[in-house]
Amino acid sequence: MKKRILLNTIILFTLTIYGQVGINTPNPLGIFHIDGKKDNPLIGTPNTITQQNDVIITENGDLAIGIIIPTNKLTINNEGKTDTGIQLSTGASHGNILISDQEGNATWAAASNPITILNTLPGQISVYGTRHSWEFYNQFTEYYDEIKQIFGNEFGWDNINKLYKIPKNGIYRITLNIVCGTSEAKQNWRIAVVKNNYTPSTGEQHFSMNTMPFVSPIPDKKESQNSTITGIVMLNKNDFLQIKTANYGSGDGTWHGAPVTTPTIIVGGPQETIWTIEML
Repeated sequence: MKKRILLNTIILFTLTIYGQVGINTPNPLGIFHIDGKKDNPLIGTPNTITQQNDVIITENGDLAIGIIIPTNKLTINNEGKTDTGIQLSTGASHGNILISDQEGNATWAAASNPITILNTLPGQISVYGTRHSWEFYNQFTEYYDEIKQIFGNEFGWDNINKLYKIPKNGIYRITLNIVCGTSEAKQNWRIAVVKNNYTPSTGEQHFSMNTMPFVSPIPDKKESQNSTITGIVMLNKNDFLQIKTANYGSGDGTWHGAPVTTPTIIVGGPQETIWTIEML
């Protein structure tokens, strides 16, 4: 008889080990359930107040703290307090933000808007584009790129394809400082930041980003011109930006005259033509 009781006890204990485990509660509601203050009811579901001292791990491996039903791998309810219930002290400082590298490792960093600064190769470049066929200006080279540091090398400036790839949906400030060479009276240059290789239709003077102006240098200047444009635009992840230019000038100086074939002249180099993209 004693052997039978012992056997039944071992079987019951084994079933308990592989079932739900409760600490301070005979009514565990997950694979592992701690009732910190031992104030849960013997049956049924604890109310929101008594849940605040509970910890639960579900059969899916989800963890809930201060609540009994997790909605993600980690769910924390810090009811009655002003913070989230998470404290990450290493590297913390007032006003810092939590950022991640491309592998998901998180660190604290000073709050700022990630920015990319692109310089240009030195020299005067002739770009042959017309109102019917805009042409790329591809002399940019990376100077400083925080986007790559945060989102990885897939985003930011692509020096091989000469384009800037957007890392996430959001609002961006785009600034282009461009230095143009001297031009004649019949010239009518346009330089624009374009999205996703957009090409305007015949006679169209604007691009797909309506809040991003283009540069239009004054013709017949006897010296180089420095122009700066800034726009605030909505962009989506994987959009890409480039610089295109065209000469809208005509042989008779009118809009409808035959297009000229002379190039737009852009001056590159440090402190000359510079392009910045800032995530807001």
